[in-house]
Amino acid sequence: MKMYTANHNQLFIFLIFYSLLANSEPVSLFNESIEMSETDSNYDFGKRLIIEQDLISQVEDDYWNGKTNFKGAEKSQTPPAGLTGNWYNPNQSGHGFMIEVLPDNRVLLSWYTYNLRGDPVWLLGVGNWNSNDNSISINMNFSYGMAFGYFIPSDLNTEYWGNVTVRFNDCNSASVSYSSSYVDFYTGQMYGNGSFPFSRLTSIKDLNCSLSGGGQANNTTYLRLQNKLLNDVNLTIDGQYIGTSEAGLTQGSTVSYTGSRLVVNWTLEKTGNSVGFEVGDNISGSFTIDNPGSTTDLVINNRFSNGDAIFVPFFNNTSGSDILIGVNMGLQSENRCNCTVPAGGNNVKLGYYLFYRNTNVRAYQSGSNYTGQYTYWENLVPYLQTDTGRINFEY
Repeated sequence: MKMYTANHNQLFIFLIFYSLLANSEPVSLFNESIEMSETDSNYDFGKRLIIEQDLISQVEDDYWNGKTNFKGAEKSQTPPAGLTGNWYNPNQSGHGFMIEVLPDNRVLLSWYTYNLRGDPVWLLGVGNWNSNDNSISINMNFSYGMAFGYFIPSDLNTEYWGNVTVRFNDCNSASVSYSSSYVDFYTGQMYGNGSFPFSRLTSIKDLNCSLSGGGQANNTTYLRLQNKLLNDVNLTIDGQYIGTSEAGLTQGSTVSYTGSRLVVNWTLEKTGNSVGFEVGDNISGSFTIDNPGSTTDLVINNRFSNGDAIFVPFFNNTSGSDILIGVNMGLQSENRCNCTVPAGGNNVKLGYYLFYRNTNVRAYQSGSNYTGQYTYWENLVPYLQTDTGRINFEY
């Protein structure tokens, strides 16, 4: 690649020529037009790109060992702590549940309800988490006899009421079924059997919840996914997180879904910079598979079926000063990521961005707030590495 030094007028003519050349090619990719928005008088074009073969090898079939699961995808052997909170049926407001996740695979359930005469009753019990269907089955008791203000322990009576089973569809909805042969003291009737749905009313601040394989799902498939990108990808099915596909790996897990169509949505995790901020564009995608078989194989790489593409710049800064990077500058997808590559920085990853035929990357002096003289790179299509979307830059 030759080095050019151009003033503003020469650059403008060059870009017009480049735009016409690009538009003459019968390719649907990278079709964002160039928009001139800078008026700087000095430009330095042509800092060289490092041309390398893919540094990240393709994941071949013989790499797969059949044992590596998505990170975080295993059905919870212990209940997610984020299930803790108050739950109720909006159509039956006036009674409800308090759920508290305990250590050692246990869950405390309190049902604030009424006896058959209409007096308030608290049913309480502790049960073990069943990871096969995200449920708890609890023997419920109630207490009476202790007078308010006196609280004499010997006055307390506790009796078994019946069994309650709760099945969680996800972190915000569930169903309950109950069975009780207890005879109500006032009416002489048994409480009997029943079931109803309920949903979350409150949650605990900063207590996250992720749950897969819930009770609503009626089909399963073994989802095996090759993530050929250089960042992790978070996966969801039916709106529920099922795990994280780690960068450069083939991983899998048995997943549940409803109906005959499997829809897998994914979101690319952003790259963190040296001061903790995430950099890069918001990148996501989805797969739709009708009537999937026992095993479903998917691949995520830097090119999507709709023609879109993404790339990730890696920088070597051989200069003696820090540089500030901007991506797709002057285009609609401009990203002033505030990415700084330190002097002497080597192999610095700057996150994933949308890639077009006329994608550009610019390097400004650190602290310039994207003003003044800059170095820029264009004509990047030949340097886009297959699958990973990596492009190597040297300043």
